Amino acid sequence: MHWYAARPVIASITMMSAMAHKISILKIVIIFGLIVGMHEGAHFLVAKKLHIYVREFSIGFGPKLFSKMKNGTTYSLRAIPFGGFNDLADDPNSERPETDIKDENTKYFRNARIRERFAIVIAGATINIIFAIVLFFSINLFYENKSLIVDKVGKEYKAYGILFPGDEILKINGKKLHVSSDLDNYFFIHQVDEVTLTIIRDGKEMNLEVPVSTTQGNGYTRYLLGIAPTIVEKTIKNQCYHSFWGTVNFVKKTFFGYAMLITGNMPLESVSGPVGIGETIVSSKGIYEFLYYMSAISLSLGIVNLLPIPGLDGGKVVFLIIEFIRKKKINEDVEMMLTIAGMIFLLLIAFIVTNKDIMSHFIE
Repeated sequence: MHWYAARPVIASITMMSAMAHKISILKIVIIFGLIVGMHEGAHFLVAKKLHIYVREFSIGFGPKLFSKMKNGTTYSLRAIPFGGFNDLADDPNSERPETDIKDENTKYFRNARIRERFAIVIAGATINIIFAIVLFFSINLFYENKSLIVDKVGKEYKAYGILFPGDEILKINGKKLHVSSDLDNYFFIHQVDEVTLTIIRDGKEMNLEVPVSTTQGNGYTRYLLGIAPTIVEKTIKNQCYHSFWGTVNFVKKTFFGYAMLITGNMPLESVSGPVGIGETIVSSKGIYEFLYYMSAISLSLGIVNLLPIPGLDGGKVVFLIIEFIRKKKINEDVEMMLTIAGMIFLLLIAFIVTNKDIMSHFIE
């Protein structure tokens, strides 16, 4: 079995060429090339570290533009730059015999210990998640952060006349707040019509019952108070504090978003396919937004790849767990059939969201 890490998000990337007036291919290549290359590179480096034979490491798909053999591994650059793969030589009947290996310490992926295969499988998603967290934290060190002190309340929102400028919000329904994005996360997870806010007003702590407003967008209802907070003074302590908690909320919101999507609490219409992602990247204004989208896509790629679906890294993890429990490997034909079924499912999802993106584009 050739173990490729092809991604459904790549399948329809060529559709973007029809929208060249809106999409900068360079921006898309930078983000997807870096993120997917990093993902595949992590698989490769861990495999090499554990002396697992990698027949080919490729950046890109399609026809080869360049290739070089070194220490039994072919390093390739291919024509389509969106993605890459590692060929871990699991098929003894493949085009090149396994006798290519000269190093007696090198072994094949299927013969490696479970913990070694597990390390290789999760390496890609792990590096994507770590990269996203480090990048998001770093860019927020220089970003203007918002406090939990009310600057103004929009007249069109229900909280108007209940909350006033200068109110400092400490808790929401008894839950302590650290930064302003805690409020966004709370309403993202809890869709409620009213909340109890613990605030400080004129030096006195008090509890207020505050009605929650709603707006519509991206196929789902957004809950909010409708306040504009003050800006935090830029000090090293404040920037580190807000970057830390902002990153925690960034990760939590992403995980909860996928959980809500899986459980049906968030509509599929809110998910972007390759066309939607491409347009979002290109519409980014300034380096901050560009790096923010890069971190968001990297985190999403890491999370998606850990979903327990055959064809993804998470599906492979499930197979390894079953093997560990049973003390014997899963039948290769069964694993192959499940993997093919998983890939068909993923391609179907990719087709649905891509079609939605295209229809939304032309309707607009």
